[in-house]
Amino acid sequence: MNRKIITIHQPQYLPWIPYFHKVLQSDIFVLLDDVQFQKNGVQNRNQIKTPQGVLWLTIPVKQSFGQRINEVDIANKNVFGKHKKTLELNYSKSPFYSEIMNLLTPIFDKDFGKLVEINNEIIIELLSYLEFRGEIILSSQLNINLEGSERILEICKSLGASMYISGSGGKDYLNLESFGEANIEVIFQDYKSFEYPQLYAQAGFVKDLSVIDLLFNVGKQSKAWITKRN
Repeated sequence: MNRKIITIHQPQYLPWIPYFHKVLQSDIFVLLDDVQFQKNGVQNRNQIKTPQGVLWLTIPVKQSFGQRINEVDIANKNVFGKHKKTLELNYSKSPFYSEIMNLLTPIFDKDFGKLVEINNEIIIELLSYLEFRGEIILSSQLNINLEGSERILEICKSLGASMYISGSGGKDYLNLESFGEANIEVIFQDYKSFEYPQLYAQAGFVKDLSVIDLLFNVGKQSKAWITKRN
């Protein structure tokens, strides 16, 4: 029987490298869009590198406590023009600036109302660029009304998973016995940070940035940089 590897993650804005490291190992990637929005997390912001160091790119949102990710509205659509300008100022001298901005600009120029819409479109576009051959599914399409470990298990079962790749945080809440009873093997992501060519050597190497920092600097080679860490 062929393995079917599933991974699951909330949609984030311009996610960091470990996000893609996990997804690129899977056959099916589930965008967990119908769980509670995390305020002050990375669902509406991420980091890039500037000559002075790290800078956050943040989407202002209108949200209330308990709201699901796919219910959160964008508060200021003008921010995307500013983000484009910020990327131009800080990455225009990178080797693959034009190539990556040609992917991002049409997305930034759209009139999105919901945070999840732009997050999902960017993630899907970047995964295509990274030649991800798996299937992408929204958890909201599965109509699973459970929480925590039970929710993850039910998603995996509904998709016929034989293996689930979890982030390291899953060790704190996944019921591994239940997964074993369902004949689903759980693997915890083993990601090790790595250095790659960056601009602004005077600022030193900066880790934990958005994946676009890697893409601007090494282009199509990004997949090889990411996947050799598997």
